[in-house]
Amino acid sequence: MPRDPMQSYAASVEPAKLSSPRIFLFRMLVFLTLCSLVLVVIYKQIWLAFLANPALNGVIIAVLAIGIILAFRQVIRLYPEIRWVNNSASPIRASRSIAVRRCLHPWPCSSATAPDAP
Repeated sequence: MPRDPMQSYAASVEPAKLSSPRIFLFRMLVFLTLCSLVLVVIYKQIWLAFLANPALNGVIIAVLAIGIILAFRQVIRLYPEIRWVNNSASPIRASRSIAVRRCLHPWPCSSATAPDAP
């Protein structure tokens, strides 16, 4: 009797292991590429609309660019965190990775999970 492909897939997946954010970076790049292509196609109409109020539209474009940069930065910052979590799932590798741990949360990296709430 043939094995069920879903059972073999479920057996191969480690539930404690986090996946890489690489696919999300790829999706973000694809989306930005598609948006850029649309901008190239309708460039003249966008430029006329931009000239209606260049100061306000310039601020909007600057905020958009900053938001895009920060979104990419946050996803890229996940790489060391995911590596640390995946390494700490194995007790042998956990002892080596604890010393180089860098946390994303604002309180110090320690055994405490959060600061005391007021």
